[in-house]
Amino acid sequence: GEVAMDDVFLESLPDTRDMLRRVEESILNLHRSARLADILAVLRRDIHTLKGRAMYFEMPVSERLCHRIEDALEPIGDGASHVPPLLPRALVAAIEVLGVCLERVARGEPEDGTLAEAAALDLASAAVSPPLTALRAEYSPEIPQEALALVQTIYLSVATRDLRAADLLELLDVSRRRNADCGVTGV
Repeated sequence: GEVAMDDVFLESLPDTRDMLRRVEESILNLHRSARLADILAVLRRDIHTLKGRAMYFEMPVSERLCHRIEDALEPIGDGASHVPPLLPRALVAAIEVLGVCLERVARGEPEDGTLAEAAALDLASAAVSPPLTALRAEYSPEIPQEALALVQTIYLSVATRDLRAADLLELLDVSRRRNADCGVTGV
């Protein structure tokens, strides 16, 4: 007989969850590894695969967020020796949002576009420093990086204030479960 799309989706869930965990581990290793190019290659491949799955299973919010993750990774060339300091945190948050969207679809609920938009905004801010570099050049070359990061944090907190409490609690719940799976306690 013909296999229903829902069955294929449910069958792919464990592998997709594992891939999200692998992607998060890769992100956490970006600053710890001398093999940055290798980690970036695996990360780009896995994000592209997740984007393809989102497209296949008609998850447009996740597909767009995966595309934003690819955009955030693009400026980091294969010969790069470092990543922008705020990018790993933003990438992990985006992966968490992908996990929330996946679990919602698994329960028959729609993806959360608001949460994904906030993650995309965070990625765009954290990925590249031209806006921050321009701010530094325009106002004062002496502005310390910490102050620029604070401005960015304030901007992001204002940009995400429209999130519903339930969305933030769900994101926190997914993070706690993932931490428990990885043996992380006390967070």
